Amino acid sequence: YLFGASDDGPVRAQELFRSALERSPRFALAYSGLGESYVMQSWLGSRDRDTTVSQAKGALAKALSLDGQLCEARVLAGQIKLFFDWDWAGAEGEHRLALELNPGSDMAHREYGVFLSLMGRYDEARIAWTEALGLTDSLPDQSPVEIGLTHHAIAEAHRSQHQYAEAVDGFGEALRHLPPRSVHA
Repeated sequence: YLFGASDDGPVRAQELFRSALERSPRFALAYSGLGESYVMQSWLGSRDRDTTVSQAKGALAKALSLDGQLCEARVLAGQIKLFFDWDWAGAEGEHRLALELNPGSDMAHREYGVFLSLMGRYDEARIAWTEALGLTDSLPDQSPVEIGLTHHAIAEAHRSQHQYAEAVDGFGEALRHLPPRSVHA
């Protein structure tokens, strides 16, 4: 939730993941979340890229050593291969493995959609994001930000294919879910 909640969300999330790991050092899911927070910081450019990549890879290695079948760790592996290693085939393999491990993971579908979109496979990306949206909508504790961002991603795929009416509808739906952000001077 914190990743999309605010600009400092990844830092706040790291604090919580570290706290969880202090209590339970063998908590693979917390290592995976910690790794994803480093990926987010690299995307946002809020910290040194080399440092965050190294930290993300370290957290991933620890998560996989504890649970090689953890869907979230496989999603993280796909993100690292896609964004940092530029290993397209490896990234797709990790995302597909994540979906095999947990076909009900909205995160796995959403991140696979990101991969597909970046590869220019917009129709497949929309399918993955629509699947993620269906899974997200069915969970009572999901962040409206995640729902809004998924609608936004679907709209962007439509826009990329010059399907402007569908894009406008999708952006409108995204705005319905995304909270307005404060503007600070």
